[in-house]
This record gives sequence, C-alpha cells and structure tokens, in this order.
Amino acid sequence: NSDNNHKQELKHLKMLCDYMVDGIFLSMAANSTEKEVEETINFLEDNKIPYCLIDRDMFDIGKYKISVDHLQGAYLATEHLIKLGHKKIGCITGPLILDDARQRLAGYKQALKDNGIKIDENLIFEGDYSFEKGKIGCDNLLAKNITAIFAANDFSAMGALASIKEHNLIVPRDISIVGYDDIAFASLLEVPLTTVRQPIDAIGQKATEVINQLVNSEENIDSKIIILEPKLIVRSSTKTIS
Repeated sequence: NSDNNHKQELKHLKMLCDYMVDGIFLSMAANSTEKEVEETINFLEDNKIPYCLIDRDMFDIGKYKISVDHLQGAYLATEHLIKLGHKKIGCITGPLILDDARQRLAGYKQALKDNGIKIDENLIFEGDYSFEKGKIGCDNLLAKNITAIFAANDFSAMGALASIKEHNLIVPRDISIVGYDDIAFASLLEVPLTTVRQPIDAIGQKATEVINQLVNSEENIDSKIIILEPKLIVRSSTKTIS
C-alpha cells in the first residue's frame, strides 16, 4: 500500500525489484502527476519487470492494463435515474485528477445530453471518493432542489445518505441515490444501495492472465489493454417520481 504517494510507490517497486519478483500488479498512486506516472512506468520497463496496471489508466501511459468502462457505468447509473423520471440529478464526482473519476463524470453528462436534459454545472460537486466529501457534496446539492444524486463511488454515496438523513429527508421517498463500485456492504445499508458493480473477480483474473503471458510467452507482446463492462445493480435507494 503506497497510501497514494508516488515516492512510497517507487520505494515499494524498487524493493520488489530487489526481490526479483516475476511480475507486478499495480494500481497507480492516485495523486500522481503525468511525469510521476512516466517515472513509474519507465522504472518497470527499464528493469524488464512484467507489470499490469489495474483500473487506473492515468494519462494513457503504460502498455499493459486492465480497466473498466467507467463512462458506461456512470451512463447506466444516470440513465436509470432519468428513466425513473428524474431530471434534476446532482453528481458527486471523484477527484478529477483521476482518469476513472473523469470518465464517470463524462458518463453522467453524456446520459443527460442523450436524454435532452441540459447539463447544469452547478449540480456537479467535485469530491474525493470519501464519506466526508460525499456528505459535504450532498449538503451542497440539497440546497439546489435536486431529486436524485449519482455519487461516483459508494463511500461518497454513504456520505450523501448521512446528509439526507440529517436533513430529515428519506431515501428514496424524497431523494433517489445511486452509487458506484458495489462494495461489500452496499446491500446491507439501512437503505440497500442501487449501485454500479465493477467486475472485480474478472479484473484479477484478466490481470493474472496478462502477467502469465508476459512471463511465459517467447514472443514480444507490444501491448495488452482490456476494458471490462460494469453492471447496474438496482436496489431500494431509487424510485419513480411523477
């Protein structure tokens, strides 16, 4: 665990290199700059360490990666709310330095656009995937008379649920909410959360296949990029409005 710190990430990678590992799965430090991402990838490639980047496709750098179509996932979440009759839908994003957060925001916007709903930048709050920012973001959005929220991850959605409760509102009677990730206890919340499920098992399986190919193939594999599809999981936190 690098605690999303680039220097710590490089330190761990150098240690693993010293241990002569056969391959490395890597989820890039979240706050990395483009120069830092290049430094990490160059280190791996210069030392001829087979690697596979998992989920975070930052600055489109790196030749071997497994990711999820986050634009499609956010599109499914937002479209679900639109089909339920919601038109004033707030969005709590992740940190927009991250590619996956930008993709989720793009999916939210594209779903609005495709359904003839004007994008209102005032209904978009930049969060950081945390419970705390989710709560603050929801406080901000509730003042703008939204009827639904798409939160770009489940922790942000949980913060939004806490905010809604503090405002003496009820989910989904007063506000519908959709999260993203389908973390282990999303279905166990007081109001089971409608969310977007990432294919976690498939990510691990495909990443392992990529490393195995890089380690065992006699041929040079120039690149291997696999994009997996997310799935909308509908539970009790969303409802139709008239």
